[in-house]
Amino acid sequence: MLTQTKIRKSSEEDYPPMSAVKIKAFLEEFSWIEKLLGEKKLWGIYRAYVSGVDTSFLYYSPAWRNNEFFLTSEEIFFLDETGKIVTIEVTETKKRHVFFGPLIPIKKIIDKITCNSPDRFSSVRKMAQEFGEKGDSVRYMLSYYSVTGTIIVYRLKKDQTLKKLVEQELQDERKKIQKELQSIEETGENLQVAGLES
Repeated sequence: MLTQTKIRKSSEEDYPPMSAVKIKAFLEEFSWIEKLLGEKKLWGIYRAYVSGVDTSFLYYSPAWRNNEFFLTSEEIFFLDETGKIVTIEVTETKKRHVFFGPLIPIKKIIDKITCNSPDRFSSVRKMAQEFGEKGDSVRYMLSYYSVTGTIIVYRLKKDQTLKKLVEQELQDERKKIQKELQSIEETGENLQVAGLES
């Protein structure tokens, strides 16, 4: 599966810049990208890809680069069928003043994950868990990273949503555990039979 981290670690020969015509055609196919990112960010796009998604993507965290002056992070947006951002509203408590005063609740809208996101939103999986039922409306994820000059549209299978992907991962893990337990039981039975025969 293609990720910004993979592109950043590869050479330009592996992922060469695309022609302006190809980028334009890509942006016309996914017309909501221009509205989402804005014209300024689109000027720095040299590559555009569509990638499928498997359960390994749930453990993906945004790529980042730190230089002397600032931190640059990949941005991952979660989108519905029409390309509209799916958001989460969270309530945090902060002091009214920096050093004193009562704690007051502040509502905050989370619309993407970056490397600066709080821990509870630091990976695709954690964000998917926070979505809860809203995860059923997530059909696309859009990754933008200025360091690589790349956008990647992650497209879930036709009958799949982000919530279903998390459920699939859970089922896969249960099957693995059951297989391991069965293997242990069979090995234990074989040892007992061997012990009786000797």
